[in-house]
Amino acid sequence: MKFLVVIISVVLCNVFGVQAESYIPNSGDPNNPGHCFHKELQLAIKLNETLKPTNVDLCAELTCQEPGLIRLTHCPRVQPSCKDFTYQPTDFSKAFPDCCERYICKNK
Repeated sequence: MKFLVVIISVVLCNVFGVQAESYIPNSGDPNNPGHCFHKELQLAIKLNETLKPTNVDLCAELTCQEPGLIRLTHCPRVQPSCKDFTYQPTDFSKAFPDCCERYICKNK
């Protein structure tokens, strides 16, 4: 199932070049019926709540969209818009979208 979520995310990023959204079904919180639970991060999310975790191997916004369904909003696919730039890699210590990789154009 994780593989399917990753494939959907990659396709959306490549086709649209914008922030991609993917979904994690069957993510119900066993301790709080009607809410969500991200198993890999061991993170409980209340219904309609949005979290932007830091210091984990994920740069995304997680929303418990409906009971047991988490929507992940991922970073957009980026390309440099100038010839002279500095590449800033993903920074998991920052919250989404500040954690996303980016190209910073140098002053001319």
